[in-house]
Amino acid sequence: ERSIGKRYIISFAAEVFGPEKNFVKFNIEGQSFVYNQIRKMIGGIVFVFVNNYPPEFIANTFFRNQFYLPIAPANGLYLKSIDFKGYNNKKEIPEKL
Repeated sequence: ERSIGKRYIISFAAEVFGPEKNFVKFNIEGQSFVYNQIRKMIGGIVFVFVNNYPPEFIANTFFRNQFYLPIAPANGLYLKSIDFKGYNNKKEIPEKL
């Protein structure tokens, strides 16, 4: 049975690069994303590193221990590609994307 409202991360990778290793490239592949989800994930990662929290902090936010995580600014984030294969394979869609 399909769960309504759940999103799935298929892969997530990070790569540090630049002349002084001062940039991070995130490659995120997911089943679908909700508005600002990517910015919240990146904001949460930055928040953990800036505040020197242990990695377990992120896992703890998935339960009832809700915690405010900042949204990363759009400046510097860029969407490389988008793919609608799963959506386009549905029979009941009005038109393919």
